[in-house]
This record gives sequence, C-alpha cells and structure tokens, in this order.
Amino acid sequence: MTDDKGARKLAESVMDKSMIQTTPHLFGWLFYSNVLIDSDKQDIIEEHSEFRVTQWGNLSKFFEIMYKRTLEHRLMHHHC
Repeated sequence: MTDDKGARKLAESVMDKSMIQTTPHLFGWLFYSNVLIDSDKQDIIEEHSEFRVTQWGNLSKFFEIMYKRTLEHRLMHHHC
C-alpha cells in the first residue's frame, strides 16, 4: 500500500502489479465492502485534500474514479 512513486516502482519490479494498492484502491474497497457509506465520500475527499498532497498531486480525482468504479461493481454484482 503506497502513494509514493519510488516505492510503487520498486514494488512493481519485485511483485505482481496486482498486489500493489494505493490509497484510492483502499477508498474504493471500503465503499464496496460497505465499511464506508455514500455520505462519507465527500468528507473523506475534502479532509484528504486539505492535509495530504502526494507525489501524484491531489488524489481527489482518483477517489472520484474509484468511487464510480465501486458503484459500477456493486451494480453488476447486484444484478448477477
């Protein structure tokens, strides 16, 4: 689990890429598994934006992408 580019590249050189996770991955998983609920989303994004800027810049856009993917996966899983 990392948002550090150097650590991520190192991990990719010694591990399967699918084993490497980022904060947005964790964010999405917590919503998918219902640990977090929809009303938590904006508060988390705002808090993270205020206090944490990574080498990737502000992660808000990645949180939004993961949240949308989570909704898509929920919808697909629900209909199966």
